[in-house]
Amino acid sequence: ARTKRSQAKHPSASKKEGPAMWRRVAQGLTSLSRGYTSQAPSLENFHARLRQMNAQKRASRFRSVLQEMELAGVEPDAPIYRTLIMGGMQAKRLQDVLHYYRRMRTSGIPADVVLYNAVISTCARVGELQVALQVLRDLQDIGVQPNERTYVSLLNVCAAVGNANKAEELLADMEEQGLRPNAFAYSAIIASIKGQKPKSPDALERIDAVVEKARGEGLLDPDAILVEDNGKEWDQRAILYNALLGAYVQLGEFDKADEIWSSMTRENLEPASLTVSHMVTMHLKKNDMEKALEVFAKFRATGKLLPLVSYMQILRIAVQKDGDEGLGMATTIVQDLREKGYFLSTEDGSFLLTKASEKADGRGMELANHVWECMVEHDKRLRPNSIQAYVRALESYEPDNYTRMAEIKRSYPDVLEPRAPPVPTAEMTPEAVAKEDLSLEPTEGEQAESKDPSTAESVDPEVANTADSEKDDSEKAEHSAALH
Repeated sequence: ARTKRSQAKHPSASKKEGPAMWRRVAQGLTSLSRGYTSQAPSLENFHARLRQMNAQKRASRFRSVLQEMELAGVEPDAPIYRTLIMGGMQAKRLQDVLHYYRRMRTSGIPADVVLYNAVISTCARVGELQVALQVLRDLQDIGVQPNERTYVSLLNVCAAVGNANKAEELLADMEEQGLRPNAFAYSAIIASIKGQKPKSPDALERIDAVVEKARGEGLLDPDAILVEDNGKEWDQRAILYNALLGAYVQLGEFDKADEIWSSMTRENLEPASLTVSHMVTMHLKKNDMEKALEVFAKFRATGKLLPLVSYMQILRIAVQKDGDEGLGMATTIVQDLREKGYFLSTEDGSFLLTKASEKADGRGMELANHVWECMVEHDKRLRPNSIQAYVRALESYEPDNYTRMAEIKRSYPDVLEPRAPPVPTAEMTPEAVAKEDLSLEPTEGEQAESKDPSTAESVDPEVANTADSEKDDSEKAEHSAALH
């Protein structure tokens, strides 16, 4: 396959490259067969290969290694299945993780609760609640006791699919098992209530009940113990405040969101990137540009980045606001994205280019130019209507920018080519016929010359009528040919 691709790209070098390539393939196969016959691969060798592939983020090739192990007669053990499941979880490959999980159970290899938690966490990443519940039942069937991490992973699945009722059931089950919910568990329940569709009419009351329960557990106290996750300690107040603020913004409770933000500022709690995005979006929806710019500027000064989805949400709202503040914020965001190597999708780039080009007095030209350059840098296409809007803006506000116009014509020749005139048909409307008749009217000079009696020659009327009719027929034929 590699030889064929090389020949397609470089046909002149195919005669030289092809035989050499096949000789190398033959040598590789020979050495591989000798290696298998002389020294069978060991379990440690396969495990080392899997760890290396996992470090290189090549989890999609795990199954091929399993096939090689079958051919070599090597049976995977528990550490190999742990590597397979953990690598598949990080790559969000649910089907592969389930395949390794079922194969491990069929082989009778005992697994600990960590592996089961990894499978459930993968379900949370892809939103498979029923599969996660089945894994929980399998865990209980073999007599393994689920821990706090197990229930937090299950609650995260409920948050991903917006199933608040199941989340509350799991919380009650967790308490029956004698396990104490932490801030991650309560924030997952808040997220499940927020994401429930259709929206629950008592969503706010249910969220307030969760907050009071967490407050009763002492999780909102200044001296609340830190919770550990992935080797890092987290302030439980910050976790709950971030979850609450996002829920209040999405539910439209802006006043409560402001109260949470004030509490975080007063208690010196660092907001998460997604929380900052929620606050900027909220202030933009409230038409409070000054506050939105203040929040965004403080976060930008930290040198951190928002999720790309959050940038797109802010851009779409800011570019549609009246005044230069929204355009300035949008321009700053696009500049930051270009500096960090991010790119815009076709849909987002076309939307921003159209809106910026349509701004009155050319106020959006700076943003439009940045969007165009960002799309060109990453070889992304734009929609025809956005290109036409950009060209109109350039012709109106930057008519001397010949370089940019040349780039557009070179990249989008079909969009800027003039359309061919329509072919006349028998079913032409009276307006079209009148338009054609106007194109056949004589010029002012011709009218003056025809009206001047001194220039008129005396001719026979019959000859004149014949000549006029022939002239009319020839003019109509020429006009029809020109339209064609």
